[in-house]
Amino acid sequence: MNISVSTHLFVMYQLSRELLRVIPEHGFSTIEIWGMRPHFDCLDLGAIDQLTRDLDDLGLRVGSMHAPFYNEFGVPDFKWLSLSDPDDEIRGMALAETFRVVEVMDRFGADVLVVHGVGEWGDKLAHAQEHFRHSLDLLLERCAPAGITLAVENIMTPASRAERLVELVLSYDTPYLKICLDLGHANIDDDPVRAVEICGEHLVSLHVADNRGRQDEHMVPYQGTVPWNTIYPMVASNPAVRYFVLEFMYSVWQEAPVDLSPYHRILADAREGLRRMAGESA
Repeated sequence: MNISVSTHLFVMYQLSRELLRVIPEHGFSTIEIWGMRPHFDCLDLGAIDQLTRDLDDLGLRVGSMHAPFYNEFGVPDFKWLSLSDPDDEIRGMALAETFRVVEVMDRFGADVLVVHGVGEWGDKLAHAQEHFRHSLDLLLERCAPAGITLAVENIMTPASRAERLVELVLSYDTPYLKICLDLGHANIDDDPVRAVEICGEHLVSLHVADNRGRQDEHMVPYQGTVPWNTIYPMVASNPAVRYFVLEFMYSVWQEAPVDLSPYHRILADAREGLRRMAGESA
């Protein structure tokens, strides 16, 4: 199991060497790229080439990427995107944005793409589930031959809880469809221990963040109510899990030059939390 850091930590800014260098300074060598503009623009191939060079220089490997669920943060025509959206136009935008990320994954050597599960669609839920399957069918046609595993994430909706995700995975005859269990989401919408048990061998990745059971706060472990000492040994002993992704956030906008000390503090606290997990679960 690879301990990874999501670049969601720096979600307010475009990815840069200056930000990324914080990660290896705390002993982490694997990342998940938050694939959404303006943080990461998969259409800017020049910036992507520079990013790959920076990652090599810093000794960082990209294990996974997160597919977009909005078009671009901070723009007047901001839209939430979903692969299950009953609206054909918005769902088409979601697919197009996701395919753009797929097209650049080989530049980084990433082998897992996280996509959000079915949202909250009320009386349109049945149609949304059909649309989601169709979206997955199209993505698998591209991802499976490239060796990319799609990991469907629970997003605090009944249709994306652990048991529903397992049913979805079992309905496909492919090793390239798995689950990304967001433990923070499960702590709000479900029971995270139960969810880990249910997902079992179908887990390929986890999003790791704490909260107090009410809001998706993206806190460091042991700052909220997620039972880490129970969950960590379950996950660490599961050979199916590739990535244990630390998905934190510092959402205070700063003018340049960016003060890196909050990011150092978060990752230092995360490193201590991981030591506590390993020590107290041993």
